[in-house]
Amino acid sequence: MKSLPFILTTLLAIIPAVSNAGVYGRFSATHNNIADLKASIENDEDIEASVDAGLGYSAALGYKFSMLRVEGEYYWSSNSIGNSQNEWIHAAGDIDVSSWFANAYLDLPVFPIVRPYVGVGVGMTKVEFSDVRVSVQGVQLFNQDFTTDDSVLGYQLLAGLVVDLPITNLSLSVGYRYILMDEPDLDFDAVVQSWSKVDAPNRHVIEAGLIYEF
Repeated sequence: MKSLPFILTTLLAIIPAVSNAGVYGRFSATHNNIADLKASIENDEDIEASVDAGLGYSAALGYKFSMLRVEGEYYWSSNSIGNSQNEWIHAAGDIDVSSWFANAYLDLPVFPIVRPYVGVGVGMTKVEFSDVRVSVQGVQLFNQDFTTDDSVLGYQLLAGLVVDLPITNLSLSVGYRYILMDEPDLDFDAVVQSWSKVDAPNRHVIEAGLIYEF
């Protein structure tokens, strides 16, 4: 019976967290990293180029069902291609990604004002390469505002913490997500005709934002 007060205290802390249902909005700022990008060239070696860390944002509108949350989200991020690791061909440009995701989260009411969460998402992702510049052995082949894009299926895994703030209906959200996508079919013929494909720019994302419950 000594454990009864502890059980009752725990239940009293959990019940408010799981009973609060309703519509919410979320806005987050993001910092994203992409692994080295690989482009395949027909009948030759692959090109690998480093990608600089980039910034982005996400905005979402959702509904909270007790411990479950579902939302529709728009996500955008931008990265720049850095130095090529190939000795004879160098490429540079920008990679912009915009996505529409349907997400589902499970909030874990472990603590009274801090709720860890895990989530998954799926949706359409537009991958755009712009301002593409290519040089071979120091000779500039292409230096124009060339743009190519493709829309593919995207997926994401999410985890983090939601912290209730003293301000009514407002919470702080900090988390991590891994975004992966199908390989885009990009047309680089105007730049290098022998370029056959480019790896999907999957990314690691750290984010922080605010959640407002209406």
